[in-house]
Amino acid sequence: MQVSVGLELNNFCAVIRGPANGISRPHPAPQLKGFKMARKVITVDGLAGSGKSTLSKLLAERLGYVHFNSGLLYRVIGYLAIQSGVSRDDEDAVLTVMQQKKISLTKKDGLMIDGVTCPEPLIRTPDVSEAASKVAAHPKVREALIELQRTVFPEDNIVAEGRDMGTVIFPNADLKFFVTAATETRVKRRMAQLGLTDEKSDLIKQIEREIIERDKRDSERAVAPTVAAKDAVQVDNSSLPLAEVVQNMYEKASQLS
Repeated sequence: MQVSVGLELNNFCAVIRGPANGISRPHPAPQLKGFKMARKVITVDGLAGSGKSTLSKLLAERLGYVHFNSGLLYRVIGYLAIQSGVSRDDEDAVLTVMQQKKISLTKKDGLMIDGVTCPEPLIRTPDVSEAASKVAAHPKVREALIELQRTVFPEDNIVAEGRDMGTVIFPNADLKFFVTAATETRVKRRMAQLGLTDEKSDLIKQIEREIIERDKRDSERAVAPTVAAKDAVQVDNSSLPLAEVVQNMYEKASQLS
């Protein structure tokens, strides 16, 4: 049995194959001294609700780079697991679902499943968010997606957003950011994202509890935990105006040769 997941860019397609019960580990990114990528890669990592998506998009726009949201891949896998009725905790079952579908991401059509555009709101629900976090904890799932992410939009400079962009996917990135934010701020952002205006204490506590639980799962998982790379620039996105935070990041990025 094989796992085949494709990530396309126009005529470009990166495919990873491996036995479902033991995917071979992809070769690590080069770690040679002085190694430089052919394109510019900036990574933006952080936990849920830190604001990294907004910052990444705005930074990419300012720089004229392509924005790559790696979280969409895990969200679509979580969504497919839900639709297929398999347990998100069953690693092999999730891999089987991945084998049966072709996930692609193009600049023109966005995220697609078997050639059909997947509306982003469909994978932005609380249930899918929870499922994405669970499937992302499986080592084989993460391994199956490594090369796809490393080869996304190969001819473009990119701002890559995610949980392990600077530590696993692009360890040799030209610039790395790690975004943080106070829990209270993240709860408010999560409520706004879900379109919730009710500020009842029980609802706030529930969302806060969900964020804390997801933080624990994402930051303590055995494979590719969400932690700042040693050479990452820390970005506190708790209280400063959005424009100011983006400007600070842009100034750092503008120094790249």
